Amino acid sequence: MKSNVFSSPINGLSRGVGHEIVAVLDRLLETPFVWAERAAERRHLSELDDHLLNDIGLNRADVEAISTKPFWRP
Repeated sequence: MKSNVFSSPINGLSRGVGHEIVAVLDRLLETPFVWAERAAERRHLSELDDHLLNDIGLNRADVEAISTKPFWRP
């Protein structure tokens, strides 16, 4: 026999709705961290010298285009 002691108050909702709410909240909480990481990566990329940029197949113009994009744009 199953115990209902730990039943959730949203058990009556469709699982799809519950999962959608969790997914939205997850994205909202994750977004500032993604933005901070993106800004740091762009800053570090702009600090690389030409030799290292050449090794990864980029040039100064590429880096300028990437590093000047706002942090919220992928």
